[in-house]
Amino acid sequence: MDWLIDSMNHSNVRSLTVMFNGADILPRLTLPRLANLLCCGPNTSLVVVSAFLSRHPTLRSLHLLCGTSPMNKSLLQDVIGLFSCMTSISASADTLASLLEFPRAFPVLQDVCMQGPITANDTNICLVQNIFMLISRIPTIPAIRLPLTNLASKGWDSFDYRAVDATHRTSAEESTVRAESLLTSITKLTASAVEGHTYGVQLFQAVARFPSVRELHVSDVCLRATSAQAKFIMRLQPYCPSLKRVFINLLSIAWMSSHDPYSKALPGSYLRIYLLILLCF
Repeated sequence: MDWLIDSMNHSNVRSLTVMFNGADILPRLTLPRLANLLCCGPNTSLVVVSAFLSRHPTLRSLHLLCGTSPMNKSLLQDVIGLFSCMTSISASADTLASLLEFPRAFPVLQDVCMQGPITANDTNICLVQNIFMLISRIPTIPAIRLPLTNLASKGWDSFDYRAVDATHRTSAEESTVRAESLLTSITKLTASAVEGHTYGVQLFQAVARFPSVRELHVSDVCLRATSAQAKFIMRLQPYCPSLKRVFINLLSIAWMSSHDPYSKALPGSYLRIYLLILLCF
C-alpha cells in the first residue's frame, strides 16, 4: 500500500475513485493534478473528504455515492477551504446540507446533484427546502438535479415551509414561503425517476415553482414511447409556459410556433424531436 500511495503522489492522476472507506487513504494522498473525485465507500467522513479537497485546489467535480458519517460542524469548518475550481457536486441531501453551509467555499460552483430517492416526510422535505435556501446564496449555480420521485409526491407539493432565516422577514404572515422562489439563478432543472414510479400533476406544479427554469431534463423509463412523451409535454405546458426546452431520455423536444403547417398534429403545439448526443466524461 505504501508503494502504491507513493506512486500515485508522483503521478499525474486526474480522476480518483475510492471504493471503500477513504479515511485511511485520503489523508495520505496529494495529487496535484486531480480533477475528479468519486467516493463509493460506506460511512465516509465528510471531515476527511473536505480536508482532502482543501489540499487539491484543481478539483472540478465531486461525487459522493455513499452516506457520510455524522460530523461536527465546527470540525468541518476547521478543514473546509476555498474550492476555487469546483464546478460540480453530487451527494446525498445530508451531505449537501453540510457542505453548502459554506457558500464562500464554492466561488465557481455550477451544478448540484441531490441523490435520491428521499423519503417524502416533513423532516426530509424541510431538509431539501433548506438546501434550496443554501443554493440561493451561491448565484453561480444555474443547474440542479433532483429525484423525480420526490418532486412528484403529494407531501412535497403540500408542504408548508417557513423560511424566516432565508428571507429575513419578521412578520409571521410573510414568513411562509417555498424556498424554490429564492432560486432565481436556476435556469436548468434535471429530474430522474425510479422505474415503476407514477406521478400526477404534482410533478408539473413542482417544476412550476422554480421561477427561472427554462430548460427541463426528465429521465424516466415510462416515457420511452413517443406517444407517452407527447402526452407528458401536453400536460406540462399549461403549468410551465415559460419553459424553452424539454429533454426526455436523451431526446430534445422543442416547441413549434402555431403557424407551422404541422402544428395541427397536437392541439396548441407540435413536438419536434431531435436526438441529443450526450458526451459523458
